[in-house]
Amino acid sequence: MHWETALSTTAEVAVGIAGFSAVFAAVARRSPNAWHSTEALALSILLMASASAVFASLLPFLLLAAGFSASSTWTAASALYGVWLLGIILLRIRQGEHLGAGTATRRATAVITAAMGTLVLFNAASLHSSWPYLLAVYWQLFVAFTAFLMLLRGASDAE
Repeated sequence: MHWETALSTTAEVAVGIAGFSAVFAAVARRSPNAWHSTEALALSILLMASASAVFASLLPFLLLAAGFSASSTWTAASALYGVWLLGIILLRIRQGEHLGAGTATRRATAVITAAMGTLVLFNAASLHSSWPYLLAVYWQLFVAFTAFLMLLRGASDAE
């Protein structure tokens, strides 16, 4: 499979997952203040991870259209996405402090996301390849899907 097909499919799946979250929010029929803090966090993670996957899936196409070579595309895209992923970690740490101690799952997700951010920054510095970038994008898609499952589990626990 070529990276173009992989990234196009990833963008479509990420948009689909985000769309299901909108359906979930509508079906839940709750006011914004009635959401439990962990549900609101899961929805936030889902939307952020989906948006990240869509952005990262489209970024290489934009860079190639701007005239970047393949190597330069992976270098620039990896640098931008690596900084973005590490920024997400800082945001989630702040949110975790606000909500209290994080769960083991949140901590593990933060560690793996930091590793993915570090991997794509390493890719930008030396590898200049598509696979580390694709791996990080797939990780964000997995995070979005996992957050969606957390929302569904929370909804079934509330019934």
